[in-house]
Amino acid sequence: MVLGLTGPEKAAVVVTALPQDVAVLIMRNLTEQELETLTLAVASLKPVSPETTRAVLEEFRELCAASLAVAQGGLDRARALLEGALGRERAAAVVKRLAAGLVVPPLDTARRADPAWLAAFLGGERAQIAAAVLAYLPPEQAARVLEGLPEEKRPEVIYRMATLRRLNAPILAALERYLERQVFLPGGEQVSGSPEAAARVLGRTGQSLQEDVLRWINERDPGMAEEIRRNMFVFEDLLAVSDRDLQRVLRHVDIYRDLPLALKGAPASMREKFLRCLSSDAAAVVRDAMEAGPVPKQQVEEARRRIIEAARKLEAEGKITLARRGEEGYVA
Repeated sequence: MVLGLTGPEKAAVVVTALPQDVAVLIMRNLTEQELETLTLAVASLKPVSPETTRAVLEEFRELCAASLAVAQGGLDRARALLEGALGRERAAAVVKRLAAGLVVPPLDTARRADPAWLAAFLGGERAQIAAAVLAYLPPEQAARVLEGLPEEKRPEVIYRMATLRRLNAPILAALERYLERQVFLPGGEQVSGSPEAAARVLGRTGQSLQEDVLRWINERDPGMAEEIRRNMFVFEDLLAVSDRDLQRVLRHVDIYRDLPLALKGAPASMREKFLRCLSSDAAAVVRDAMEAGPVPKQQVEEARRRIIEAARKLEAEGKITLARRGEEGYVA
């Protein structure tokens, strides 16, 4: 550790010592808050001796090496690699510093696994186990795994995921030990499912799979099927709908009542899309209404729900096409 310097000050030393183009690349990957902290540290940095600069850069190099090793094989792998390069004592110190701020996602190995391989493994497990594992994965990856499961198993997995309750510590620990024996890394965070989580996964699969799964769930739990279906298409997804189809939707809603409410707090891109689908006079009225004072959140949600319901009704009638979430962005 370089004595006398805080973390932000060390970061300031690193970016000022690096070539400007390299420093810019690093700063582009920071959050807004991190960028503000770093900028303030650079602006207030006092002169640093060459010896201190070298020490800071060496510490930075060691931490980068350790982070890369962790990404490739976990802390144990990082420790083994660093011991060969730095010696046992220095390696232990570097790994200790890294581990202090390291948060490894639950089932990190599952996250890095090939979806086809993961689907083959989970295909032989009970639906409850498959649902719990999918709940840990990013929605896009979980969708690919779901598509690789046996066809007859997919509906129950989604249903189990939608109804999965928070796992208590003993059950979660038992699941982690079991998965660890199957070459998974144990995770410490609790997981629970929900209709929203199930919808995020199902919404990223093909339409025929969606229909099969929802039909299966509807036969057993109509209320849950409707809740999943409702969460599969949310207001923000209308951004991916064509302008022509959005204009058709707006003909079936009260634009002067619902649209100003629905666009409260919406991103600028959403506002622009809706307003350009209106006549200039209607857009002016809606824009003025949007700028009125605060409204209860419930009114905003109800207005958005009415617009979504109109869109879903038109889709069911074959009059519009709603974009479906794909692996990368949206696909029609």
